[in-house]
Amino acid sequence: MGGDPNPGSNMGNAGFQLIELQGNGFAYRSLAPNSTSDQVILTRSNFNIVLLNGPPPYFVKVRQSGAFPVRVDIFNVGSSSSQLEAVTTTDGSEVCLVLPTTDPANHTCPPPDPLVPVSSPEVRFDVCTPTSGSSSCDIFNPTTSDFGPPITGSVGDPFGTRLIGNSGAVEEPDVAAPAVFFYGDPRLEITGIFRNPSHRLVQVQAVENGVPKESDSSTDDAIVNLGL
Repeated sequence: MGGDPNPGSNMGNAGFQLIELQGNGFAYRSLAPNSTSDQVILTRSNFNIVLLNGPPPYFVKVRQSGAFPVRVDIFNVGSSSSQLEAVTTTDGSEVCLVLPTTDPANHTCPPPDPLVPVSSPEVRFDVCTPTSGSSSCDIFNPTTSDFGPPITGSVGDPFGTRLIGNSGAVEEPDVAAPAVFFYGDPRLEITGIFRNPSHRLVQVQAVENGVPKESDSSTDDAIVNLGL
């Protein structure tokens, strides 16, 4: 997802809310607005949201917020039949994107499906790189995060591991900070390892069912482990 770049002021950053993400037959909602927070993500460039270990179909619902338009892209990275959908939204409108799709021009949102279960536990890793001269960052505060440093590493549980690296495809961007990594159907425990190839400081915050848990930061491997 990308916004109109204008660093230095939250008023100059594009904003959006991730209303719903679906994949692997589950919904992921810890970034959605709730009773205590609007959870508007402000961005001055690409902001990556990645679902690992989650096979298709995929569904994402995004609401634009603020004065600047937001472009929403959805990829099935690494698929032998890779697809891309993209749409720009303004004026607080909501758009929905689906992969795979037979109607790429249709971005209207269907009514909520009460039969889609919420992932339990739902685990995500919020990853960012602080701006020059800073020692910490926050994915919800674009003035603290540098946009664009590449991220590599892995996320996995005892039953499998998913690698994070260059996409190797022209139409698919490499993963870069700031980014949020969800992991589909984690079991027993989960470990996230994140690094920047140029040894920039990387900060990781693990979030379980919407509650911040372990965190780490490092210029080598930032490692977070959660027992589930």
